Amino acid sequence: MLEWPEADRRPLLLAAGLGAVLALVVLVQPFPQAAVAAAATAVGVLGLANRRLLLYLVPPAVALSPEIPVLGIPVRVEDLLMVPLVAGWAAHLLIYQDRRGTPLDRLLVGYATVGVVATVWGGLLGTAHFFTTNPLFSGPFHVLKRIEFVLLFLILADTLGTVAQARRFAYLVLASLAGLEVFALATFLSTRYLALAPAGSPVHEPGLAGMLIVALGLGLFPAASRGLKAGLAVLMLFSLGILPLTLGRNFTATTALVIAYVGLTQQRWALALLPVPWLVVRYLYPEHVLERLLSLQYLLTPDVTGGATQGAALLSRVIPPGYHGLLALGYSPLLGFGLASRPLGAIDSEYATQLFYTGLVGLALFLTLGRQLFRMAAQARVWAGDPSAQSLARGLQLALAAYAVFSIFSPSISAARAGGVFFLLAGVLAVLHRAGVDEAAGASSRGARALRG
Repeated sequence: MLEWPEADRRPLLLAAGLGAVLALVVLVQPFPQAAVAAAATAVGVLGLANRRLLLYLVPPAVALSPEIPVLGIPVRVEDLLMVPLVAGWAAHLLIYQDRRGTPLDRLLVGYATVGVVATVWGGLLGTAHFFTTNPLFSGPFHVLKRIEFVLLFLILADTLGTVAQARRFAYLVLASLAGLEVFALATFLSTRYLALAPAGSPVHEPGLAGMLIVALGLGLFPAASRGLKAGLAVLMLFSLGILPLTLGRNFTATTALVIAYVGLTQQRWALALLPVPWLVVRYLYPEHVLERLLSLQYLLTPDVTGGATQGAALLSRVIPPGYHGLLALGYSPLLGFGLASRPLGAIDSEYATQLFYTGLVGLALFLTLGRQLFRMAAQARVWAGDPSAQSLARGLQLALAAYAVFSIFSPSISAARAGGVFFLLAGVLAVLHRAGVDEAAGASSRGARALRG
């Protein structure tokens, strides 16, 4: 039987109590929603014996969870897992006060705070909605999700402490994204029309999985063992084959740019991956998938509405984010109109979304966060103590670059699934960066001792 020291039992009992309360609330909901939610809660409470083990359940939940109505509010499995996870982490901090910080902490607290303030401001303007459970329009829902993302990052960065743990978690994220692609393929084989993500998410989200798998896989590939290289190669080829099924041209184009960059600057063999989606679509998939991919040829067509080019013309894609961005600058430039003041799909750009939701203050925080993440990834590569850590930093760099590009014409970190994956990867990067800082400090200390000797 497992035994915990007396001091370690207190956070466990506190989190277990909160989890039990949540389970009682969830059990009044209809089956099977209650069964799914109660199972997630039970797993979370049981996992509190090891917070890291509980944290390992989050990536598959982020990638695969459908929305579950609880008291009329749509929640996801990771939302339920966060309750015991946050409770256990907070209790641990109260007792031991040994949190490991990161260079992103203040930025992320500011990111969450500006979301709250902007939404309150939007409520005063009448643009933010407080009394609806519709996740597309609910300001409180989006505020809580933003706070949840920040807490997820902080817990991950504090819980994982070594390069090996960070690498293991990154591979878990890869496996979870592959699970989303398998779901998409299974759905396509049953419908023969469109690969859908789990209920409650946009249909293109498996494209996010394919894009990130390729980006991370290309980064991890050079330092992987022979067997792992074979596995990564199979996973990347599978992802490139699934990518067209999502009908997400933004993800397809971004993936092609990542492959081209890696092929031209780092690994020439990667260029051989570029024709894979085209060959698969040309010979295996239905006509409508081929038509969607071929519509990319209309990229520079002067089609304002997008009707004649299936929405592929750049001109038609820049109008919605441009309109919403100018609206925010004209009427509420500092704090915008509040979270969820427009559905994410109506704006269709993360940069314009940040501006419209939280104004110039929020956009500045968002851009600063991105710049800091890229800086940390570059430093982690330089300070890495072994090739595997360098390759992980390279993969995270490519994933961040992919996010930066596809965010131009799609919502990213404001969306539930894409945002969840982003903050998981950001947490892995923070752990890797801290390990690099420690390694660099250790090397400097050893050098100073050698000079004194």
